[in-house]
Amino acid sequence: MSDPKLQAVGAQLSALSTQIQTESAARVAADAALAARIGSIETARVGDIQSANYVPGVSGWKLNSLTGEFEINSCTLGSAANAPERQMVSVEVSSWSKYDLPKNAANLLQFMQAELQKVAEEYRHAAEFEEFDASYGDESFNARLFLSYSRLETEEELADRLKKAEMAGSHISIKNGVTTVSCNGVVRYTIGNLDQPEPEQPLPFRVDGDKVYLSEATIQDGIIKSPWPAAWGVRMKLAADGKCYAAGIGLGLSSQFITAAEKFAIKYPTEFERKLAGGVDAVLDAIAGKISETKLGQDLKEQADKLTPAQADQVKEVIRAELRQGGLLWRRR
Repeated sequence: MSDPKLQAVGAQLSALSTQIQTESAARVAADAALAARIGSIETARVGDIQSANYVPGVSGWKLNSLTGEFEINSCTLGSAANAPERQMVSVEVSSWSKYDLPKNAANLLQFMQAELQKVAEEYRHAAEFEEFDASYGDESFNARLFLSYSRLETEEELADRLKKAEMAGSHISIKNGVTTVSCNGVVRYTIGNLDQPEPEQPLPFRVDGDKVYLSEATIQDGIIKSPWPAAWGVRMKLAADGKCYAAGIGLGLSSQFITAAEKFAIKYPTEFERKLAGGVDAVLDAIAGKISETKLGQDLKEQADKLTPAQADQVKEVIRAELRQGGLLWRRR
């Protein structure tokens, strides 16, 4: 006979084992369902994704997940395309500023009768004179008198309206690297390579089943050649413990550059800049030299050469006196 306590413990272990097996089976089923869901999402992502109301160039949006091409259209709500029957249109005959109209009542009536005769006879009964403010939101007041009438649109106008309604709204298209934006069928601007589509870029690798294929260009880029590539390089050294470490990183910049000689020039200081660097005395000497080259300087030199030493000393004394305080330079008119 066995102990009742041992039997109870065995029963609990059996129940726990059954619960663990049930939870494991449920977890396996959940993982399988999740994998199936992810697979369906990945499958749906491949190819085109578009809205329910997508019509090429008219409404809705479309995305090609393989090529990256994208198109978005905005249709005009209440479009005229919803009214294929002939509609009433308003035709403006003419308009005048109230300041240009005759002030006399008889003359104004005669003027309006003459203008009314310009309307076709079959529409003359529907003609109306209306006054509007044509200031367009500014602070000025521009009252104008309009003469207009209503009629059914012609067959040509109906066809033209329906044709324009097919292209109503804004359209944005991204294709082959070119972004095109159009409004009401008119291309507003285009951004991108307008001459030719961008070439298709090769993939660096491809996965086929359990195999991975690398492109030749990717392999060549990964090969370390001698000398180091011009892009950048890492210099490795061996430590005392036998492990390698990065001793330096090269940016691939050359220590010498070649350029066209006409792109650069050496700027030499001018004569005045050299004199200015020599101080005030050098500048005064330069100014005196320029004055001596003029006709006035030469005449003064000739007159100075004729002076006797005594006269020269007298002139110098007069100049010194005028330069002292109270002299010519210190006087005020």
